[in-house]
Amino acid sequence: MSILISDEILQASQLTPSEFRREIALYLFQTGRLTLGYASQLADMQPNAFRQLLKQRNITLYSYEVEDFEFDLKNLRDLSLVPYKSAADTPQQEEKFSLEQRRDFLKLPLAERKMILESQAEKILAHYEQNSEWQELMSVDIVDY
Repeated sequence: MSILISDEILQASQLTPSEFRREIALYLFQTGRLTLGYASQLADMQPNAFRQLLKQRNITLYSYEVEDFEFDLKNLRDLSLVPYKSAADTPQQEEKFSLEQRRDFLKLPLAERKMILESQAEKILAHYEQNSEWQELMSVDIVDY
């Protein structure tokens, strides 16, 4: 499928055809409509070059939503890798964060959030390296019907 952009629209945007494609690719990636691979293809760029463009524009490569954080935090607490806030908190009690707590986490600098998540990922990895049950599951063929 081809899309034809009129010269009038292109002139109004004050972009070259290449820049126009790049802007569309950036927008579609940022809104989650295209993967990195497809967006870089649309922008007619190598994936690494497209990543650099994302970095220049301060567009995050990965979207880590509050729900993802809550899910990861619950798993870490269930694995006893992160302590519960109080004795009243139990693994059966679903963790509910206030909107303010969610916003506070998202306001942290990206580098700090990344460090927190990397630390948690290392703890999860250590847990799974010590736990052999999952390795037994991975040793069998999984047939999808």
